[in-house]
Amino acid sequence: MDEEIEKQLNEMLSLVLKDYYNYLDLNSIDVDIIFAERISDVYIKKRPELFEGDSSISKEVVETNRGLTIPPKTIGGMFTIAINRDYFFNAVKQKDWQWVGTVIHEMTHVFDYMNYVTMNRLENYDVVQREMIHRPFVFWTEFHARATGYLFLRKFTFRNKYDDKNNKDQSDFILQKELPYQINSLSQQYEAANGNADQQLYELMQFMGRYSIWEKLFPNVFNKRVRQHVFGSNPWMLDMYDFLVGHQTLDDANRDFGVMSDIIKTNFEGYDI
Repeated sequence: MDEEIEKQLNEMLSLVLKDYYNYLDLNSIDVDIIFAERISDVYIKKRPELFEGDSSISKEVVETNRGLTIPPKTIGGMFTIAINRDYFFNAVKQKDWQWVGTVIHEMTHVFDYMNYVTMNRLENYDVVQREMIHRPFVFWTEFHARATGYLFLRKFTFRNKYDDKNNKDQSDFILQKELPYQINSLSQQYEAANGNADQQLYELMQFMGRYSIWEKLFPNVFNKRVRQHVFGSNPWMLDMYDFLVGHQTLDDANRDFGVMSDIIKTNFEGYDI
């Protein structure tokens, strides 16, 4: 890659991260962000032991991601974020700010995992994925990361108009185009998961994270009545969404993950969580 282009891309990335830290009042941290042809190659290089044994990670599943957070082997080690290079470069060339949402999504995971293991005094990051008791957090951080990433996508796309709650053009487009598209996409992905509770809950967290930002930015349009219309035919989904928007910080969520587990069990009988 041309050195000048690489310099410009790194400057753009630094600008986005600076805005992220400032907006959320976070201290900057060292994260190894790698743009790779194959995300699985980065993952294997960083954590080869996770691709061995009966419960090994699938390279094929890894490659379905545009970006991925790779935890270090030990507490205190540096996180890695691997971003698909072609996706990133094409988005930048087309002036598509989707890449911002991806980067911020993964950065949110980094902070969530760091804070979660500290709060709960865990011995390493791997137990979070391995032990079912931590599954509510795994789903919650997907909601949190999607919400935060999507907020920054809109922030960079619409600039100073992103949080104009009276912007009818934006809210109408969401109601008429984006919401129906996302509902249809959720329905397809949910059905395609074929009863796999983890995958179905993952897809639901993505939808709910995005939806929560519509409520945040356009509260006069996305009100309680619309929320009831979107989720009301599935009472457990409405309960789940109410829980998530009522626990938008990890401190709050961590105290009540037992409640989240109970909501999950109302729909997924026998789910050992």
